[in-house]
This record gives sequence, structure tokens and C-alpha cells, in this order.
Amino acid sequence: MSSVLDDLARAATDEEEYLTVEAFAKLFTISTGTVYKWMSRGKVHSIKLGYRIVRIPRSEVVRLAEENYRKAVDG
Repeated sequence: MSSVLDDLARAATDEEEYLTVEAFAKLFTISTGTVYKWMSRGKVHSIKLGYRIVRIPRSEVVRLAEENYRKAVDG
């Protein structure tokens, strides 16, 4: 599992990439509704670019994956 985390960490480079809500949901195999709930609760940081235009930094994918991995390992 740590190789997956390493790959995700490499993906979050100095030039930040951004994902749509749909792409983020697909990576975590969750619904877009869940992504919006996470954003409203502060679990996922996002950037609002305009009316109905929201992007999520790729670094959030790495952060959440690491957080979930730690929870799974620590029990």
C-alpha cells in the first residue's frame, strides 16, 4: 500500500494540479454528493473558481489517502 501512497505523493508536484468533483469522486469510489458533504464539513479542501465551478487540489488526494492509510494501519 505504501507504494500507492508514494505514487500519489509524486503526483502532487510543485505545480499543483486540480481535479473536478467528479474526478475526485471517481478516485475514491464515492458519489459526488459525498464529496460536496466532505467539502462543506471541511474534510476536503477545495477552491471555488466561480459559480458552480469547484476544483480540488490533487494534494488533497494524497492527504486523504495517507490519512485513511494511517487509520487502517493503526486500527
